[in-house]
Amino acid sequence: KYNLDLLLGTLREKLQYKHNYKVLFEYVMLAGVNDSMEDAKRLIDLVQGIPCKINLISFNPHNGSPFKPTKDEKMIEFRNFLAAAGCTVLLRLSRGDDQMAACGQLGK
Repeated sequence: KYNLDLLLGTLREKLQYKHNYKVLFEYVMLAGVNDSMEDAKRLIDLVQGIPCKINLISFNPHNGSPFKPTKDEKMIEFRNFLAAAGCTVLLRLSRGDDQMAACGQLGK
């Protein structure tokens, strides 16, 4: 519905002088889709100038989904790359997915 460039530009403009505010970007990592170092560079460029935190979330697989989770080691490497570029990064590794009890899963 809304243009991403317009949204990001508005965030940059409105939060420019509000140092107490941070936007939380939720980034679900999908193996082979958005977890490369090139993707990390694009994410850094995307949030440039926006006071923010980036929450890296492991994808929780479920039947019928074509996506796979990024391996923990690669998520840590991705996080470290973002942090080295000056980003504030939170990393949420998955728990409970072996029992279909992770976030976004409904076990049987």
